Amino acid sequence: MFTLPDKLPHDDQLPALEYVFHLATLIEPFEDFCGSPLLERYISRYNTSAIKFKKLDKLKARLNEFLSHEEFGETLTSFELDTEKFWHLLLFVYDFSYNQCTDGIKHISSLTTLQTIIDKITENTELHPLQSPTFKEETKITFCIGKKKYTIEDCPTILHICSRLKEDIDTSDDWNWQSIKSYMKSETSESTSVLAYAFYLHFTTFFNSYQSIVSKRKIKDSPSKKEKQLIGDLIFFTGIIQNESISTDPDYLKTLIKRYKDYQLPNGTFTY
Repeated sequence: MFTLPDKLPHDDQLPALEYVFHLATLIEPFEDFCGSPLLERYISRYNTSAIKFKKLDKLKARLNEFLSHEEFGETLTSFELDTEKFWHLLLFVYDFSYNQCTDGIKHISSLTTLQTIIDKITENTELHPLQSPTFKEETKITFCIGKKKYTIEDCPTILHICSRLKEDIDTSDDWNWQSIKSYMKSETSESTSVLAYAFYLHFTTFFNSYQSIVSKRKIKDSPSKKEKQLIGDLIFFTGIIQNESISTDPDYLKTLIKRYKDYQLPNGTFTY
């Protein structure tokens, strides 16, 4: 048994955060030295009571409920995992996955970005006989150079820019459009199924790198039934999916994994 402190010290070598340190380093390592910026962010979010962190706070308050589940304790013992360190890992994976699927951004090509902008502006344009076109909803294009902003709101000008961009996209071979990357934040949050998949992937990443777990597998690179069962139980425990089948029916999790195995998850490291 252990008790959680109200505040965590800003110490990346804190023993209780060993598993968080390990996974965070796998997700987003520092370039020049060992560690990850995600660990410090987890500590800050853990220590901060704010509306945007209320889901993390609610899960923190359920420690005793977690400890009362004998199955969790038995599984962690068989995996040779420390309960306190694993609890922090659970808090981190839940918090990071939730942020990733609600505030994350997707890495897409500039070609896709431009085509999306052109399509949205075209859909928002209303044509009138013998009159200049107008926008159905207010539309503007803003360019930022340093701290200065330049905004274009004139409909014909914006449409002319889009027309020239479309022409360039369709005919120009000067730029390798597909190789130029940009970031676009999703307009809507991901579904709870995607959140569950992200949660599954992060725990699998941790398990794959932990020798005491890998050594017990029949197939080295494939999570065991016991690992998947634990993840399914945790998905249900955290309330990510409230259908108990995620915990009791192995095919439920198997189907979810298969459905999203090629899905591009948002990048959560920039917004965490």
